Amino acid sequence: MKKKGSLSLSINAIVVLILAVAMLGLGLGFTKTMFSKFGSQFKIDAPSNPATLEDPISLPENTVTISSVKETRMDVNFYSNNGGNIAPTMSCACVNSAGAAPTSGTALAALATNPTYFISEILNPGEQKGFTIIIPPQTGASGSSCLCTVSFTDGSAKKSKQITLNIQ
Repeated sequence: MKKKGSLSLSINAIVVLILAVAMLGLGLGFTKTMFSKFGSQFKIDAPSNPATLEDPISLPENTVTISSVKETRMDVNFYSNNGGNIAPTMSCACVNSAGAAPTSGTALAALATNPTYFISEILNPGEQKGFTIIIPPQTGASGSSCLCTVSFTDGSAKKSKQITLNIQ
């Protein structure tokens, strides 16, 4: 009798141990998946209104907050009146949290001196397309701000719009 009871107890213990390890694995897998989605980049919502002939560049907002520790992706809509090879750029004038020009060699100085380029695309006249701006992490630039100009060359015409980036 004692052997039968001890055998039953060990089978129950093994079943509980297997279930506990399985639940731990599922919990760790779920946590890793959720954190990997949020950890690598910071996404700004796309503009809610499409670009039109009257407003050819549609930005998410006039002022956008970006992350100082994560890559930021921001969508911009563009309406091409003339068509052709569209070559968008973004250039910025930045100040640090003290209101001074950024120190040379910092991420903020790189954003200010190196225009951010997109992939150029060929659009037909009257066509609207979304472009993604990829802004690298601005390490050490928390509290800084940048006035950026997003420009599109549409045939021989250059169209621009400004946006303020606040870095947190």
